[in-house]
This record gives sequence, structure tokens and C-alpha cells, in this order.
Amino acid sequence: MNFNPPTDPTIARALGTWYAAVGRALNILTSTGTTAQRPTKGLQVGHTYFDTTVGHAIWYDGSGWVDAAGVTV
Repeated sequence: MNFNPPTDPTIARALGTWYAAVGRALNILTSTGTTAQRPTKGLQVGHTYFDTTVGHAIWYDGSGWVDAAGVTV
């Protein structure tokens, strides 16, 4: 089963907001925003970021941002 991220920016933002709220509730390091707004300081391995530009979650692996497949984004 493939996941196709939403193409409607309003839906993508809502999904990002929801994803960030769930992460906070579960005490997971997470944030949301555009590619240009990605955090650059105070990052820990496993920090999750919902990138509204690419339309899906990415993770900080200690040296950069990767998607669920481990591809640098």
C-alpha cells in the first residue's frame, strides 16, 4: 500500500498540525513547517518534522533529514 501525500496545501497543513499535536501528546520530539523552516539547532537523533513542502514526515538521523525510506531529503 502506498501513501500519497495530500496535494491540497490546506489538507497538508492540517495533517502537519495534527501530526505535531499527536507527537507532543506522546512526548515525541516533533515539529512542522516548510522545508525552509526546518530546525537546525538543538536537534536530537529521531527528531520528527512534518515538512509541508514535501508533504510528509521526515526524521533527523544525526547528520541530516531522511524520509521513511532512509533517503536524504
